[in-house]
Parts: sequence; C-alpha cells; structure tokens
Amino acid sequence: MADITLGTGAEDLRSYILNGDGNHDIWKAFIKGLQGDFVFDVSPATTAPTPTTEAWGQEVTITLKSNNGEVHTWYNGPIKLAIANTSTAGTATIDPSDTTPNMENGVYTVTIAGDAASWLNSETATLTVSDPDTTGIGGWAVADATCVITFTA
Repeated sequence: MADITLGTGAEDLRSYILNGDGNHDIWKAFIKGLQGDFVFDVSPATTAPTPTTEAWGQEVTITLKSNNGEVHTWYNGPIKLAIANTSTAGTATIDPSDTTPNMENGVYTVTIAGDAASWLNSETATLTVSDPDTTGIGGWAVADATCVITFTA
C-alpha cells in the first residue's frame, strides 16, 4: 500500500495556517470565500461610445473577488450571464454565447457585440453577471454586477 501524501495545495494550506507562509493570496481569498465574501468585478463597468451604424464589440472581464479585492483564483465554476439592450434597431449579443459559462481561476472574459444597425444616442446594451441559479457560489448568493454600454453623442 502506498503512503498517503498531501498534495501541494493541501501542504501549502497547512503551511499557511501553521506558519503564516505559503501562497497567502490564494488562501486568504479561499478562507474569505468559505465565509461568503464574494463580489463580481466587471471591467469595464460602463462605457460611452458614440452612436453608430457599424457593428461594434466591447470585451468585458468578469472577476470573482473578495470585498478587499483578493481574486478567488481557486474558483473554477459556473456563473450566469444575461444580455439586454434598449436599441430600437440594433441587437446586442455575447460571444461566446453560453449564458452559463465556467470561470477559470476566478476569471471569465466575454465580448458584448452589437450588429450593424442604428445605435442611437442614449441607447444601451447591458450585460448582467449573476451567481448560478441552483447553489450560488460555494452556497453563498453573490450580488449581480453589470457592464452598461450607453451610446452618447
């Protein structure tokens, strides 16, 4: 029978708890996550492009953080995305189109895209990020976050 050994992650956690060393950022965020300390950070949160009739796109980075800004790099799980717009002629979509994608290392990147149509002054496209419907994240509800694109003349 082979000996049971601690994996590098478990040994790093043991060292962090006992000695205060190891990978502090990962474990501080992980321990905060166990307590429900989750915030979605969406960047950019807002943009204000000029009205257009051309197709357009805006890359958005979604990061799961603690309230103090530590990234939950240990999280490789689902989030929920929704896209809506107020354009009378245009339609906004997301690429990739999956509305329940998985974050990788606490980060997910998506592009909001608008078709070639009249995107007029004050019209918006809004991406909403939510926790998964069934269990939240780690059993905790996370407040929604948005990226709002407002066309501004």
